[in-house]
Order: sequence, then C-alpha cells, then structure tokens
Amino acid sequence: MAAIAVLLRDRIGFDAQTVGERTLAHAVRGRVRARKLDGATAYLATLADDPAEWEALLEAVVVPETWFFRDREPFALLARWAARRWAGRDGADAVTVLSLPCASGEEAWSIAIALAAAGLPPQTFQIDAIDLSERALTTARGGVYTARALRGQRLDAAWRTYLHARPDGGLEVADELRGSVRFARGNLVGAQHVLAGRRYDCIFSRNLLIYCDAATRAAALAMFAALLHPDGLLVLGHAETLPARTPGFVREGPPGAFAWRRTDASQARRPAGDRTPRAHVSSVRSRQTVPRARSLPPLRGKVRMGGDLAKARQLADRGKLTEATALATACVEKTPADAAAHALLGIVFAAQGRDQEAVEHLRRALYL
Repeated sequence: MAAIAVLLRDRIGFDAQTVGERTLAHAVRGRVRARKLDGATAYLATLADDPAEWEALLEAVVVPETWFFRDREPFALLARWAARRWAGRDGADAVTVLSLPCASGEEAWSIAIALAAAGLPPQTFQIDAIDLSERALTTARGGVYTARALRGQRLDAAWRTYLHARPDGGLEVADELRGSVRFARGNLVGAQHVLAGRRYDCIFSRNLLIYCDAATRAAALAMFAALLHPDGLLVLGHAETLPARTPGFVREGPPGAFAWRRTDASQARRPAGDRTPRAHVSSVRSRQTVPRARSLPPLRGKVRMGGDLAKARQLADRGKLTEATALATACVEKTPADAAAHALLGIVFAAQGRDQEAVEHLRRALYL
C-alpha cells in the first residue's frame, strides 16, 4: 500500500494522506477484487504494466465534484476583468484560459459562458481544459449534463443564452461555444510538457493543490507563474491560498474570488489599503506546561461530534494531546470526509507546535 501511495505521488502529485489511508486501501481492495488478484503486492505489479488498470485506480481514488458556476465570485470577477481588459481584442490575439483540472467540464464551460456573456465573441478566446480522467473528459466533450449540474442555482439571463435547457430536463452547452474549449488528458505532474510554450491570461486551478504534498504544490505554483502573462489571473479554490507575500502575485478582486494577479516581484508587496483577511494557524507550543481547554479554540459552524471524536475532544481539553492525536487520527482514517475530524486534528496538531500537519488538516476541513 505504501508503494502504491508513492506511485500516486510520483506520477500525478497526489498525496494519499489527504484522503486517508483507509480510502486508498478501500479503492485498492475494490480493484484487487475486480481483477481477481491475490492482494496489494500483486496489484502493484499489475499497475506497473497495465495503463488501463492505472486509469481504473485513478477513477476509484479521485472523485471529481463540480458543477456550473461553482462559487460564483470567480466567474463574476473573470467577467468584469474580461470586459475591462480584453474586450476589443481581435481574433489574432485571443484571450487564453487554462482550466486544470477540468473534471467533467462544468468549470471550463462556465468560463466560456462568462467570457461570452461579458461581450467577448467566442472566436476571440480559447480555453485549454485538462484532466486525468478519460471518463470525465468524455462527459466534458459532450457538453450535455443533467439538471444536477446546476445544483439548484438560478442562472443569470446572459448565462442562459449559452446554456440551453433540454426537453429531458437536462442542460446543453450552446453550439457557438463548442470550438472555444479544447479538452485534453493530462495531470499536474506532466502538465509542463503538455503546456510547453503556452501562455495564459487566466488560470483556474481550484481544489487541486489540497490533494498535493508540499513539494508538488510549490512546483505547481512555480509552473503557474511561468504560464501566466504579466497581469494574468490565477484563481484557486476556497481551501487553497498563496503564502503571504508570495513573490510575483498580489490579491485581486473580492475575498470570495480567491484570485491573484501575476505581477513583477518588485510590485508584489501588499497594498496599504488591502485589508483582505488572512488565515492563520495558532502555534501554541506545549513545552513544560500542559495546555488547558481554553488553549484550544472552539469549533464553530456545522460541526457535530460523537463517539470517538467526542472522546478525542475531551482528551484534548484535558491536555492529553498525545492520546487525543491518536484517537482523532483514527477518526480521520475511518471517515476521511468528516470535516469535524480534520478540524479537531488540525487544532490538536497546532497546540503541539506541529504547524505543517495542522495546516494540512485545517485546509482539508475548510474544503469539506
């Protein structure tokens, strides 16, 4: 199992710890049964020789969750940005956008719709949409979706011009947008080769970096910086952020857009009037004294605790951080999609001074 996790990291930059060891083990066991193999060791050998099985494992481990205009602010910002900066470009100088990963295509088509609704003719922009799942790309290329792809949203009238209702209740992308999006298979690790020589006015890479280890995230951000034109936009997911004062980037737009503008490193200082809140993780150190309950901030929002997770919280409140860590870790492994478990584990790691581990779990909790 450890070797399979390393293979995922090396090939696509996927950190198995972000979904939990149990999730990966469950996916591998399912593929072992499907292939009628003796166990994980035999499966590892199969992965090395069978590209189709590698793709099947990715489909089992990486479950894309996306919909049209997911988090409206980034698309609203893109529309304003396009109308202000790019309207009037001729077809020889097309606006270029990268969507990585694009999953089943809703984000890439949303970008196209936002640009067209902002007044850019479809022939004046080109969107490259890349994903590692061939099954998702098949859906994306088709441009036909069920009503669930809207998640109950009411679309602006201008957006509905390019996303048509079907008789069966589903949705279909307008024909005039079809040539503006190019779908291709690829992943973050191999993207530098796929995208060699290309430059973009905007990059959407949302909810990808949370699944990567620190080294892969750093390499990805360096790649994005190299791919962006000066003053280009980088849009990340709401559980992702650039480190404060990252050279070459400044915040752009409202906080809900989670966007940065590519700029010269000498201009990358935070403007004096910019009061965008930043996320901080407390690094309360447990040295000679045991942290009391008041050392741990309360969990707020839609968080419910029960069973072992409640016991872990009680242990943490009594200052028994080692025992709390072990129990909270077991809860995360058992239910890797439980935001409360990741939040508690992040807080306990922070109280122990294990800041990097705290950040990883708090980021995951925020995403969930």
